[in-house]
Amino acid sequence: MVTFTNTLTDNERLLNKVYDWIPYIPQIQFTKDYQIDNNSYPEWVKPLLLPTEVKIPVTTKLSLNFPTGIYHQEHYYNKNREILGVSYSVQYGNVLVLPTYKSNDDITTIFLNRSIKKLFEETNSNLIDMFRSSEEQKIENEITTIEESIKTLESELEKSNEELATATRIKVNTISNDETSKLIINYYKLATDQEDSAIFYLYKIIDALKKKFGEKEAKNILKCNKEFNLIGTLANQSCTDARHAPYPEEKIKELTTAEIEACFASAITIISSYFEQLFPSNTKLVTTKSK
Repeated sequence: MVTFTNTLTDNERLLNKVYDWIPYIPQIQFTKDYQIDNNSYPEWVKPLLLPTEVKIPVTTKLSLNFPTGIYHQEHYYNKNREILGVSYSVQYGNVLVLPTYKSNDDITTIFLNRSIKKLFEETNSNLIDMFRSSEEQKIENEITTIEESIKTLESELEKSNEELATATRIKVNTISNDETSKLIINYYKLATDQEDSAIFYLYKIIDALKKKFGEKEAKNILKCNKEFNLIGTLANQSCTDARHAPYPEEKIKELTTAEIEACFASAITIISSYFEQLFPSNTKLVTTKSK
């Protein structure tokens, strides 16, 4: 039989009372172990010893006090070599005492489908298991290759994630420490927060960049001539009442949603182009803004 030392109560005496119907059951004591080791004998026990499936921390250990003549084998240990799992023989069979697993049901299924079979196998069955057909060997080799590839990819992924985190940190620090970047980011935020004045603040972005590079040089350096012109044209029309007061009796014209969205898209392109100037390699601002 197989039993698991589940922590059903925080009272050690009561816990042992639950299990005392099992012949020669070892004394159960509380522990808290994060590191475990295992042995894998006898053969029928081997399929059940899956250290990675044991629930961590292990909360019970065993104090053995078998009478003379009871043969036993220890299976799980903590780092102090205290026993966490054991099997022993009784008059009519064997008892296996295991710590709690992540899924006791899964281990029970393995016991029913594999361990019991091993208990009643004949020698010729063991010989069949020992033999590996060419197809089995081929598949096992493929599995080994795949597992090695997974380990390599996991290592490469971890390294790439670390490099990405470093690159992101450098990007944030570089942009955050640039005075012009602070200015245009603030203008962009004001534009998104104040829709009725959006074109006014979007124009301030191109105005700040013109002051940074010069009136003509800004468009050439950033290669955003079309975007500069779009925002500038809409912002400077007196009928939009964005930068210049309208003429007397001139009818005020509100910008359309499409025009505002086009201005935001142009602003993002311009800001991205400016950010590129701060880094040795070309990068792109992938976030888009729609109003």
